[in-house]
Amino acid sequence: GADGSSPEARIPEVGLVDSADPLDLAIADVVAKDLPLAMDVADANPSVPDGPFMQTDGAGATEAGHVPAWELAQNIENDIVYRSHYPVVAVDPVSEHVYVAWVESAAVKVRRWNRNSGNWEKIIPVETRGIPQNITIGADAKGNVMVAWCQGLDASDPLAGVLTSRTSDGLSWSPPVQVASYFTWNLQLAVARNGTARAAYSKQKVSPDTAWQLYSAYYDGTSWKEAANSIDSNTNGSEQDPRLVVNATGDGILIFDSYAGGVAAINLTGQSVGAPTTMNPNYSTNTPQDRAIAMNQKGQGVFVWSEATTSVDKMLARTYDPAQGWSSVSPEIVSSYYVASIAVALDEQGNATIVWQQDISTGVNMMGIHGKVTGAWSEKTPLETDNQAGNL
Repeated sequence: GADGSSPEARIPEVGLVDSADPLDLAIADVVAKDLPLAMDVADANPSVPDGPFMQTDGAGATEAGHVPAWELAQNIENDIVYRSHYPVVAVDPVSEHVYVAWVESAAVKVRRWNRNSGNWEKIIPVETRGIPQNITIGADAKGNVMVAWCQGLDASDPLAGVLTSRTSDGLSWSPPVQVASYFTWNLQLAVARNGTARAAYSKQKVSPDTAWQLYSAYYDGTSWKEAANSIDSNTNGSEQDPRLVVNATGDGILIFDSYAGGVAAINLTGQSVGAPTTMNPNYSTNTPQDRAIAMNQKGQGVFVWSEATTSVDKMLARTYDPAQGWSSVSPEIVSSYYVASIAVALDEQGNATIVWQQDISTGVNMMGIHGKVTGAWSEKTPLETDNQAGNL
């Protein structure tokens, strides 16, 4: 890894599902009515109600939707023998069912929360062989859901590579399909609204085995195809920390730490892979701290990063337009002693919402800002309601 650790020793990051945050679960409009409480029969504690019945957005539909408030935690794995790891979540935007996938021993398991019934359905193993890890999940605008993961701990594993499984009804999952072979890591999956998808991942070279090059694969709605060449053309170094986003039709942007230096971005269009563009031109003198990327359905993008100067950290940004390419570097958005852990979202009007960690007088706080990279920003706002900063 970039920090000197081996991939085997690191906990993998959950891949980005698409340009929208998969954890933003859509909830039906709340109707203020004095209705009796509904209980989920699958609840571990059925005496505690989940909330009032809600009307659905669709005519003639029924549901046992939940109020927009935190409920008691439920054990959805129910296995006292094996540990569960790396849970990921996605929402089917058609029916608004919630899919949770995780790794458990040699298995990849999926469980769906049915919005209409308000119940967790049966657990479905989609993989029961080998050593799965780096699991990711995504859904398209037709309600199809895809799970992808890396398999194996080294190149000698005959199942090593990137594998995927897909469902169109939430009940029947396809047999695992191998997208890429050999030892892979750092998997990213982005599923587009039109049903296409992309994956990006590090693949260990045969020689020298210390080098990890980035590769990409494209799903055209029917089958996967891995790009013939690596993302970058270097032959003796590694690219690290990929982040992948796509628009509504599957065209996307991949950013990564380039072996040549700095953070690079590559455009992905259909089966074609563009050339790298260095995003932070001051990388040789200002150390990059953290970065994030987002894209809306129109294909507009925003890349935000922080870099350390001799005295402070600065947050900067660049925007992407499909017709014009990347903008120049913005004026500094934030300047402080410590700016890190950046995340960003982009709406259809090109407004960006950025959250990050920043030092204040009593410690480090989560902060937020909203606006346009090329226009005005809101005030920087601490996000904790008690505003009591802690350590990192």
